[in-house]
Amino acid sequence: MAGATSKKRKHAQVEKLPSATSASVDTSKPTAVFTPKNPRTQTLSIALPGSIVAKYVLVLFLYFRFLDISETKWFLPLALSTVLTPVYSAVTPEQKTALCGQIARAAAVFEVDEIVVFDDGQAPKKPPEANGYTAYADPNFFLYHVLSYLETPPHLRKALFPMHPDLRTAGALPSLDMPHHLRSEEWCVYREGVAVSTDRSNSAVTSTVDCGLGQYVTVPVELEAGTRVTVKLEEQLQYDIAKELLGTAVSPDLPREEGGYYWGYSVRQASSLGAVFTECAFDGGYDISIGTSERGQPVSTLSDVSSSDHVPSSWQHLLVVFGGVAGLEKALSADSELLQAGVTEVKDMFDRWINLVVGQGSRTIRTEEAVWIGLTGLRSLVEARNSPV
Repeated sequence: MAGATSKKRKHAQVEKLPSATSASVDTSKPTAVFTPKNPRTQTLSIALPGSIVAKYVLVLFLYFRFLDISETKWFLPLALSTVLTPVYSAVTPEQKTALCGQIARAAAVFEVDEIVVFDDGQAPKKPPEANGYTAYADPNFFLYHVLSYLETPPHLRKALFPMHPDLRTAGALPSLDMPHHLRSEEWCVYREGVAVSTDRSNSAVTSTVDCGLGQYVTVPVELEAGTRVTVKLEEQLQYDIAKELLGTAVSPDLPREEGGYYWGYSVRQASSLGAVFTECAFDGGYDISIGTSERGQPVSTLSDVSSSDHVPSSWQHLLVVFGGVAGLEKALSADSELLQAGVTEVKDMFDRWINLVVGQGSRTIRTEEAVWIGLTGLRSLVEARNSPV
């Protein structure tokens, strides 16, 4: 399961089909109808450990033995008294799925392009459940599985995701409602589809794709049935269900890079913290990486031009890494390759080491909370990069 990756998804223009019989939406919210922004090639990625959905993670506590020496009371630490103590995160299957939903909602709202689920070595390993449920046996895959499902347009889920215990309650989560989650009566030049069949009867091979419209779309390429594909439809002045719909299979990045649409996020698994970087799919890797810790610098320094932590608006691939209950330090201690390479301080792996909430009032900030807080704090940085020069 480690190393698994999902195909990237991206945006689409949403207009009501001229032939639609339903009444137009009456709303004052600008977000009710998606409109394209400036086309962009830059991406925003986040990484977090799958251990956050484990029933518990193992945290090291040091216990003390009370001794009475020369009528003076001492607390002396004993190395042999260290124990691994469970700290509960998400206990029930419903809680685990809901946690995944919070991460997915944050990614959708803040237009995250990639989510990396890495193994920080803090989730206990157990034999697989008899029915295939993975949250206890492999929480990293569970988080990857649910995030991938939620990103997929609803009309494709039945074809792409067979019934599975991991997804039993995922359908009850709040919808992500991203631009590529189009209704059947909405028209956009880009759509997500799933290949249905291939026709080799003519000299040119074509495939039939279900894009959630009233009819299938024909693309001039051979696709294996059940394959998810991004389709660019031929421009037309009026939608006519009696006419054949033609399109082209394109890169899932094209709606973002050409059309200016946010087209969802891709998901991949990484076997360790180091693999988040070494298995990066972008040419040249991430040019700016940000690690999060309560021992870091205030997030405001990233936008402060007078600070050495200032991030110029020229980055191409930005990565923000969140730790689990035990923090990113534990992820480093569980990564043998990084340790063998001589990495002793986890902050040295990142271009910036940031504290998301200075003077926090709680002992801990849960990872799902940190994602919302972090992406909010970085919003101005992302907007500055996305703004036209």
